[in-house]
Amino acid sequence: MREIIARIVDGSRFDEFKQFYGQTLVCGFARIWGYPVGIVANNGILFSESAVKGAHFVELCAQRGIPLVLRQNIAGSWAWSL
Repeated sequence: MREIIARIVDGSRFDEFKQFYGQTLVCGFARIWGYPVGIVANNGILFSESAVKGAHFVELCAQRGIPLVLRQNIAGSWAWSL
């Protein structure tokens, strides 16, 4: 997912939010066509740490008036594989 983000943001520059926490969700700040954006991208099943990380990031973007770009990459539902 990080490679995809690097290809869509200006200059491949991406400032990741809480990089080592909730690692199944990638969040961070970037610019697309010069406009600041927040990016939220899942890379697999979301666990509780990832959900908390995402909630904090979305709230931070809302407080700052930064629009969000959402990316999703999930093959299926983990709950059904139990």
